[in-house]
Amino acid sequence: MSKLGKNRNVPFICGQALVVALIVMAIVTVLAAGFMAVSRTAYMINQVNLDNDAAYYLASSGIEFIKYQLSKNFTNYPSGATTINLSGGKTVTVEVGNAAGGVREVKVTAAIGSTQQQIVKKYKINTKDMEVCWVTTGSHIVEIASSGEILLDRVPAHPARFVSVNVKDNICWFGTYAVPFISRIDSVGNETSFNIFNPGEGPWCIAANEDGTSWVATSSANGDVCYLEKVNADGSLAYPMHQIPSTIWPLIAADASNGECWLQDSNGTKRISPAGSIIRSKAVSWYGQAASVDPKEHTCWFTSWGDNKVYKIDSNLNTAWAPIKISSGSSAPFSVSVNPLNNSAWVMDPVNHRVVNISNDGSTITSIVSPSIANVYGQVSVNPKTGFCWVAPSDGTLAYVDSVTGNLFPICVPYNMQRSHERGTRTIAASSTKIQSIEETQ
Repeated sequence: MSKLGKNRNVPFICGQALVVALIVMAIVTVLAAGFMAVSRTAYMINQVNLDNDAAYYLASSGIEFIKYQLSKNFTNYPSGATTINLSGGKTVTVEVGNAAGGVREVKVTAAIGSTQQQIVKKYKINTKDMEVCWVTTGSHIVEIASSGEILLDRVPAHPARFVSVNVKDNICWFGTYAVPFISRIDSVGNETSFNIFNPGEGPWCIAANEDGTSWVATSSANGDVCYLEKVNADGSLAYPMHQIPSTIWPLIAADASNGECWLQDSNGTKRISPAGSIIRSKAVSWYGQAASVDPKEHTCWFTSWGDNKVYKIDSNLNTAWAPIKISSGSSAPFSVSVNPLNNSAWVMDPVNHRVVNISNDGSTITSIVSPSIANVYGQVSVNPKTGFCWVAPSDGTLAYVDSVTGNLFPICVPYNMQRSHERGTRTIAASSTKIQSIEETQ
């Protein structure tokens, strides 16, 4: 092989390498371009997904906001379309339809650049009755539902010792003999207080009427005069107050159906007309511890001091049947509350650790025994519209009578209702309230 022959192969090899290099470079360029194109496409797809998600989130937030507004004002919430411009080129358009057939359509469109998301919902109002109990603890006033939900927990401007509720509008009246004020509060916490016109002490007993007024019984500073007042919703007196000589603190109960007031003091039992005049009066040899009026029969049930009996008094102030002795020892039946649906009454009997239900004619007594009921305290209160009975034993808990099992069903209570120094000061009043909720419909 000559040298010339060997050297002829060099240009060939170099040329082959160049071609290969060019091919490789071409492939790399193509791949790089493809990779960049794929990467940009993926970025664009991800960006679109982000915009879609963000727009959907905006639309969903708009729907929830309008749903909340409708829950507060379903019928009168304004209809029509509104567009809201947000930062970053975002817009939200809300369209609320008229309340046609009890249903309102809501359409929310959210836009981010060219990306749009729209959500359409139809809502209707749902109203249900909820059993509630107003509880005073001395420092707090609490409205609690039978589910255990605390609807209101408030330290009022003036102490709450006695409580009575107007079940027609769920307005709670409260006060205490320690200060000369009577107060009223609703479920959303609107509270107003009025000065008691009696020159002596604050309320010893309160009885709310369904017309928005409330009866208030107070006493003079030395306890020798009973004052009976009827207070309007604005705090004014419905008529000049009565002064009744008395040697004991007054006890009153309201007749929800006719607006009358039953009063008992050391002079006996009285029926007071809505205008404040005495309809009937009769001396008795016993003193009432608690009272509750049956608005259907216009009778009044009493538990008494001393003889530890339950009395049912008719509209002529005569006993309807022989008084029933409930407790023994020195403790009287502490509380009574009538169920107008069957004209029976629930009575708190703390000495025997029970609550009892006495039939209308006094012939049947049903007992529910509970270890939580003890000592000398305890309250019962019946919702006159439903017959639902609440029980507040002396241990600081709260329960109700289960209509299915016939037992006491305890519920969770807030801490301030369990303070030992306040257990003896608790009073309760049963009622119900209408809870409105928004639900989606087709």
